[in-house]
Order: sequence, then structure tokens, then C-alpha cells
Amino acid sequence: MSHNKITVAGQKPDVNGDVSVNVENLSDVSGTPSTNDYLKWSGTAWEPTANASLTTGVGHIFIGQGESDNYSNSPHGTGSFTAGDQIYFYDSSPVNTITGATITSSSGWVSSVTLPAGDYLFNVKTLFEFSATGYGAYAVYENTTKWTSYGVIGENRGGFSGSSDISMGIIQLSTSKTLVFRVGTFLNIDTGTAQGTTPSKHNFIYIEKLS
Repeated sequence: MSHNKITVAGQKPDVNGDVSVNVENLSDVSGTPSTNDYLKWSGTAWEPTANASLTTGVGHIFIGQGESDNYSNSPHGTGSFTAGDQIYFYDSSPVNTITGATITSSSGWVSSVTLPAGDYLFNVKTLFEFSATGYGAYAVYENTTKWTSYGVIGENRGGFSGSSDISMGIIQLSTSKTLVFRVGTFLNIDTGTAQGTTPSKHNFIYIEKLS
């Protein structure tokens, strides 16, 4: 006696009546996918396409995915902070889909971002450990010129009433520039050694190309 004549997308049920159907078995899916491909509708069928969605979408840079490394391993080292010191951001594999932009880093610690001419939206965040009640104000700079609003962190941030803990702003560049991240003014930010993994786990930089 014949049985199990019913199939789904060409796949027969097993002895328990269960049917396993892979995407490529569907009648409106064509082609053979590779790792990291996604399905794109061609107008007549779903086809595997190389993961180019980031390059065809909004150009952006994203740095800071919650990875862990001691701040003393950054170029800052183990010592104290002074006003104007660079801040380093940790990401072993930052995302960059802005044509002509480069990220400068060493051992995962990002020191600067170079952007071509254009308009950019910046959102930058970090956290620090403090030796006592204090605050830290930081921003995006070109050399010593501040380009974004201060982001302010710490318990004693009352003198910056209304400031966000995120440094943000729109930066308009007529030529390519290299931008860094610096401490502006602060009180009781602890040493590089005492920072531990706090900055690396909580820092991020998001830059979106507007035009």
C-alpha cells in the first residue's frame, strides 16, 4: 500500500509525519547562498545576495560593541589624566561603511577617525572610574578645536546642568579632517590602571554621514 504521497516543497514527511523544508526548497527562492548572504527580492523570486546592505544604505561608523580590555592597555597607559588628554575607544572590529573614511587604532584601541568632506552626525559616549565624587567632560576635537558639545559623566556634574552624558553634534567638513576624542575639564577621574575595563565595555562612537 502506498503512503506519504504528500510532499511539501518537494520534501517527504519522515516516519513521524514531520516535514523539514529548507529555504532553497521553496519555489520562489533561486540560487545557492553563501555564508553571510541575505535574501533579496528580485521582483520574481528571492535570491541570495552578498551582504552589501551596509554599503548601499546610510554610510556610518560604529565603534564600541561592549568588548572588554583594560584601559591601561590603551595608548593612555597606567598614569593619571590631564585636561586635553586623548580618550581611546575599544573595538576589535569596528564598522566603517563611509567611503573614504579611515579608523586609526592599535591593538583594538581607536585613537582617531579621518573623514572626507561632508556633513556628519556624531554621538560619542564613554564612562570613567573616579577616585572620589567627580565629573568628566569630553568631546570630539580636531587638534585642540572642540567640534561637538560636551558629554558629561560622573556624580558631581551639577555645573553642567542640562548636558547629556553623550557628546553630540553635526560636523560639516569642507575638506578631509582627522578627529580625536579628548577630556575637556574633569574632577577626580582615576588613573589609567584604576579604569579597569569600564571604558572599553561602555564606550561607543556612532558617526552617520548626512551628505
